[in-house]
Amino acid sequence: MMRIITLITGSILLVLGILSLATPIPGGILVLALGAGMVICTSETAASKLCEFRTTHPRANRTIVWMESKMGERLGAPLRGTRPIPDPISSKTVP
Repeated sequence: MMRIITLITGSILLVLGILSLATPIPGGILVLALGAGMVICTSETAASKLCEFRTTHPRANRTIVWMESKMGERLGAPLRGTRPIPDPISSKTVP
């Protein structure tokens, strides 16, 4: 029951965060990140989709990393859990 409540609350915060990005109301990104964190905590599918999105969109990944730092240790933990794993082949330096 608590999982459903958390999922619904997170979804509402996601929608409010998206809507507030188009308005002059400050804090839209933080509301968006908080909602994303709540949805990610309750849905493994959402977490894997966000990880795929972060892998394919480096600019969005940088923004999410910035949001993680603003949310603090405990609230940013779900978003940190979706960080893409660097490709070991492309990160090696060739002599």
